[in-house]
Amino acid sequence: AANGKGAGVRLYSSAAGGSTFTVKGTTEIGGGTDTNAVYVDSTVPTQVAITADNLQSGAHINLEPGDRHSQKNQELVKGEHASIYAAYFHLTGVPAGETWNLSPNAADNALRLRQQEVIDSSNGGTWKKLKDAVTNAETGDVILVKGEIKASNTPGNYGQIPVTGKKITIKKDGSGAAIIDANKGGLSSGNTSRIFNLAGSGAELTIDGVDLKNGKAAGEGGGILVDGGTLTLQNGATITACEAGTNGGAIAVKNSGVVTANGAEVKFNKADGKGGGAIYIEHGSVTLENNVELSANNAVGSNGGAVYVDKQGMLTINGAVLKLNNATKPNSTIGHGGGIFVTGDAGSHGTVVMSAGTIESNIASINGSNFEGSGGGVCIDGQGVFEMSGGEIKENKAKNGGGVYIDAGAKFSIKGEARVTVNSLENDVYIKS
Repeated sequence: AANGKGAGVRLYSSAAGGSTFTVKGTTEIGGGTDTNAVYVDSTVPTQVAITADNLQSGAHINLEPGDRHSQKNQELVKGEHASIYAAYFHLTGVPAGETWNLSPNAADNALRLRQQEVIDSSNGGTWKKLKDAVTNAETGDVILVKGEIKASNTPGNYGQIPVTGKKITIKKDGSGAAIIDANKGGLSSGNTSRIFNLAGSGAELTIDGVDLKNGKAAGEGGGILVDGGTLTLQNGATITACEAGTNGGAIAVKNSGVVTANGAEVKFNKADGKGGGAIYIEHGSVTLENNVELSANNAVGSNGGAVYVDKQGMLTINGAVLKLNNATKPNSTIGHGGGIFVTGDAGSHGTVVMSAGTIESNIASINGSNFEGSGGGVCIDGQGVFEMSGGEIKENKAKNGGGVYIDAGAKFSIKGEARVTVNSLENDVYIKS
């Protein structure tokens, strides 16, 4: 190749003008052991780019950037429907230890060269660097976390991390630990905070295999506040030991926020206020699936040891375990719904739909050896709704309705293979007349 550049094709510009190159159909340039590639020079004032035109299954184009660092964020491939044809392009010439990708732009009409940020605690990774990486990220970016990223009292190295108007992923790097620790016990009281705040419908955050812990909010959402955004927890992600002064020890959802937990754990969190030791759903939806576990969460003197579903909330359980959660009684206040508390009125009602999973070994307000709360497993308050077509409610304890407490105007439906397993006088169903 000319000047040793581009074993397959070199795309460049000169004083005579820029070159053009279009790939169509099932074009193959490189692949497998073939090192041919399209070498895209770094050019100014306009970056030259490959044009993608109706690429089809079987296409494979190796692309080698001329100067990665000067071409960072530049569009190296152009053409409509970039999110579809992105899979046909493969970066080459990237040194070991660097992580780059070609990501669709916001208009979905080009692929931009992006570098994945790696926040590594053993290599200068700090809370501030993570916060800066999220602030500077663009839609489609992946931020890798390695080791323990921990907040401290150092100026700028604490405080919630906002996500606004972008779709990003924070992912575990490699097989070692990946922890984001807000360090509530090690900070001055004025420096403690929740971990993430998703603000607005355009905010989308995926936590992939990363452990979040020790967040603390004076208000809602001790770990994460989903204020109209979309949150996904997956691949073993966890939220632990977070606390909220009002609602949602781990997560609070409002303003039509959406949360999906898939193969994740939410445990040892606590909340005061209305409650929701793990999750509070004011206005929005939460889906728990693929063996999600909510365990050992605590609504302190309030309702919903694991989850509080308010009047405009929706909870879907499709393969989750809610166990060992408590609506506790620290003083004269009695908490209800050791596992789930769902409420409603004539105008609107919270809804829980359960098709698979278990709600087990939860407690509603124990005082010494006496139970004082209602709904050890589930408390359906007011005109709340609980629809159960699968799964099991078992081994929960409360004064009234160890398994399920149904208020006078509430709705509880059970069908199919769903079970409420009564054990002696425990885990019963109580219907208030």
